[in-house]
Amino acid sequence: MRMTLALTLDGMVRALRMKAHMVAEDVEDGYRRRQPREVLTRHDVRRDEAERANDRAGD
Repeated sequence: MRMTLALTLDGMVRALRMKAHMVAEDVEDGYRRRQPREVLTRHDVRRDEAERANDRAGD
């Protein structure tokens, strides 16, 4: 009985360890697939602010 329990627990630990590795690999793949963020310059920010100010003035 104890031997069976030990083998069952060993199998469960191995399965959980394998699952943890698979989840970690999926997360890493997601990081690799993620597109780089768009970098805004000061000019872009000022232009956007000016456009919003013009939109508010036109209302």
